[in-house]
Amino acid sequence: MAYNSFMSDHQNQHVDTLKKCINRGVKSMAVFGLSGSAQSYFFSEVLADLDRPCLVILPERKDAERLYKELQFFMGGSETGDGSPALRLHQFFSYDMSPLTGLSPHRELITRRIRALYALTSDNNPVVITSVEALCFRIIPKESLLNSLEYFETGEEVDRELFLRGLEINGYQRTSLVEERGDYSVRGGVIDIFSPLYPLPVRLEFWGDRLESIRQFDPISQRSMNQSKEMILLPAGEIVMDEPNISRARSMGRLPRQPEDGMGFPGQEAWLNHFYPHLDTLLEYLPENGIITFIDPNRMESEGLKIEKRFHKDEEKFREESAGKGAPFPDIDGVFVPFSEMTQQFEGYQRIELAELNLGKEGEPGKATGDMGSQKTIEIRGHFQLEVDLEVRLAKKGRVSMAPFANRIASWLQDRSRVIITCSTEQQANRLKEILANYDLHVAGIARGWDKVPETPGLTLCLGRLPQGFTWPDMGLYVVSEDEIFGPKRAMRRQKKRVRKGGLSWSSFSQLKAGDLVVHEDHGIGRYGGLLAMEIAHKMNDFILVEYANNSRLYIPADRVSILQKYAGAGEGNPRLDQLGGYSWSITKQKAKKSVRKIARQLVELYALRKYRKGHAFSPPDHYYREFESTFEHEETDDQIKAIEDVLDDLASEQPMDRLICGDVGFGKTEVAIRAAFKIVADGKQVAFLVPTTVLAEQHFETFKKRFAPYSIEVGVLSRFKTRAQQTEVIGRLRSGRINVLIGTHRILQKDVKFADVGLLIIDEEQRFGVRQKETLKKYRALWMCWP
Repeated sequence: MAYNSFMSDHQNQHVDTLKKCINRGVKSMAVFGLSGSAQSYFFSEVLADLDRPCLVILPERKDAERLYKELQFFMGGSETGDGSPALRLHQFFSYDMSPLTGLSPHRELITRRIRALYALTSDNNPVVITSVEALCFRIIPKESLLNSLEYFETGEEVDRELFLRGLEINGYQRTSLVEERGDYSVRGGVIDIFSPLYPLPVRLEFWGDRLESIRQFDPISQRSMNQSKEMILLPAGEIVMDEPNISRARSMGRLPRQPEDGMGFPGQEAWLNHFYPHLDTLLEYLPENGIITFIDPNRMESEGLKIEKRFHKDEEKFREESAGKGAPFPDIDGVFVPFSEMTQQFEGYQRIELAELNLGKEGEPGKATGDMGSQKTIEIRGHFQLEVDLEVRLAKKGRVSMAPFANRIASWLQDRSRVIITCSTEQQANRLKEILANYDLHVAGIARGWDKVPETPGLTLCLGRLPQGFTWPDMGLYVVSEDEIFGPKRAMRRQKKRVRKGGLSWSSFSQLKAGDLVVHEDHGIGRYGGLLAMEIAHKMNDFILVEYANNSRLYIPADRVSILQKYAGAGEGNPRLDQLGGYSWSITKQKAKKSVRKIARQLVELYALRKYRKGHAFSPPDHYYREFESTFEHEETDDQIKAIEDVLDDLASEQPMDRLICGDVGFGKTEVAIRAAFKIVADGKQVAFLVPTTVLAEQHFETFKKRFAPYSIEVGVLSRFKTRAQQTEVIGRLRSGRINVLIGTHRILQKDVKFADVGLLIIDEEQRFGVRQKETLKKYRALWMCWP
């Protein structure tokens, strides 16, 4: 097992005592005193050698999600890691909506539940994390789940038609590209499937009906990876839509929709009892030797009552709506089980309670001294909540100081303790290492996971996601999360990379509508008239119709779609259509070539001037800059990191910068500009940020102001939203150097706007400026650091 234990012999006694109680068959055990991630760490130590199934119950789904993430971290891996102990972890979370809404939950949630159920029936030591609400709803009977499993191995004969039919019956959806659990696709002799059981989809290659190979593949790149000899196929939903189940459902009464073979309907989960003779609860999947662990049990009874009350309120609301529509309504007694009834089933299992406080019957703190009736209790005393208070101070130049927190780390290290700071990415870890070095704090290393952290005293950075840290002074262990230092981060929205060619691809061609303007490389601007089928030489072929001036028509074979481009001209209104066989398109191309030559000559002159003009070399990033960039609330993308590094390199050079940053909306270009602006201002110069519209000026102003709020960096804005008096005040503060960053429309290019000492010009969406503004910008390019 790849677990790393930092517990001293004294602290290990608590874990050993609990394990001995489990092995002796003690029915009820309780551990009091731990809270937060300290509790999760202790529990991970208990699970390390526990070779039995464990069902972990928490009051709410958000509690279950937090514990799942923390156990993933402490158990040394993620669910996609090969051989990782974290593969023991499974989620059985409640649906994110009431089953009475007539809607179905997301397939990812459903398939994770299926995977957890299968683990309880087949694995030796699964750990299934759930909540009170998830326990209160009946689920697919265990025998029905096991009967729907299919096992395949290479070399066997498989009836492909029956196989594909089985996928539909078991809830899989056919798609062109397999990307999510529950998807499948067919391409000739290749069938791709994403089964709930595996972290990656599998690719089955057939030769006729013979299964030749089974390979996992990357759902993003679609490239095949490691090969396997066998595969277990789980259903992708809790309702198996085979003929017996559908017949039973029809015989039970009216349904919202009549199910067809292999086809379900939205909200079918509420009608589960119509498809099976009986239903099970999650507890009925737990083997007899299983252990139930309750975390924060004091909240469970009240949470169960709250769920029951909410469910009956939903029942009343949706029953009334269904009656008004004349629609059928499900039998909720067949699906919902009150939590108070579930508690009777707990008695047959060994039980562990983990709670911060030992509460007596009246809700008062009780004593935990050993045996409390038939319950074995363990109390761990100490202060485990980590209160990270950076006591952020604003210095004269608006720099944040981490000195108070650094002093706390130094005092922990003097006591020969282990101090571990978790970082979500290697980029953030290297950044933090540089920051800490400026406070004379030596980082022993960057560990790639909890199991790689050294057991000796010292300061270590550990890669991994931990929502919150904890302190365990008696054990000499202090764990700090980067979120507690710099605030929580969110992942940036990512998009799959696609190769873009000069002409239209079939995917973009399919988005054209009749009447859209297109450009033919030889004939010019025309109007798309649609896709037509025409018979040529006794053969039917598809042609693209492009209409030109004077009702001229051009028919282009569909396989030559790449010679067209969608019209994307500047300016308002539509241009004139060109004439087939005319000279207008040739004249347009000649004018364009002449303009390109003129622009090229101007650019050569401009860049020759900039090449021999010596610029200001800004200082390299220091630890104050690193502290600032660490407060970014998102995780940077690889392209974003590269762009920021390139900009910083440009600023450190004496060669004036002229860099173009390209990217889709929402992909982090503004943060690149903010980092550059911070560096310029930190070196005592000003920044001009030019935008094409007043709305954009106000948006960027709010973004910059929020980002620079903890620092003494003053941001100003000039636009038509400001009165003449307000503009005069802003210009005065800019001229005196009190405004560090000025954001505005072309108003900032006018003669009355004077900077005290400008160091960088940032231009947002330069293509949207007019000719006059662009001519003015050329003058500034010759003088300033520029970023179009």
